[in-house]
Amino acid sequence: MEANVIQLPQPDREGGERLMNVLNHRHTERNWTEEDIDLQTLSTLLWAGVGVNREKTGGLTAPSTMNYREIDLYVCLKDGAYFYDNRQHALIKKSDKDLRMNVLGRQQYKTVPPVGILLVCDESRIKYPGIEFMGLFDTGIVLENLCLACTSLGLVNVPRGVMDKEVLSAELGLSERQKIHLNTLVGHPLAAPDRA
Repeated sequence: MEANVIQLPQPDREGGERLMNVLNHRHTERNWTEEDIDLQTLSTLLWAGVGVNREKTGGLTAPSTMNYREIDLYVCLKDGAYFYDNRQHALIKKSDKDLRMNVLGRQQYKTVPPVGILLVCDESRIKYPGIEFMGLFDTGIVLENLCLACTSLGLVNVPRGVMDKEVLSAELGLSERQKIHLNTLVGHPLAAPDRA
């Protein structure tokens, strides 16, 4: 399949709420509308997760063990699944299939979320033997970035570990060393959150 590339708009690095306000309001939400998330918002969300924030060095928004940068994001939308190329800040199509139901796995939700983000650890980048488990820690850091960014952007999400990993790995063309650790489902809230 010829790779389709979506060049994302520049992320909004100035907007959103203050960090302490975001921490105060962060919560898990399992209900969302079916409204699509626009490219500008998706761009900012992915950049917050594991985007390049220091162009000269290629430094990322999330730290990683020994700077291995082994955590990648794959984005499942209704028109297909994409790899987030954080160096080019672009989405590269990996599948024409709507894989969001595979991200949901066995769990039932009222509506299918507009976005499912997979956090994949490429263990081939971890050069020091015996510390592959550090990829789990780094996955958690990236997931927290995504959770906080969702709150800041007015989105809701639920972090999860349940999904059809075998099907997703095959559809995305992942190698044996590329492990899907976690995912998060993202959408717009059904109603304004009650913050009383």
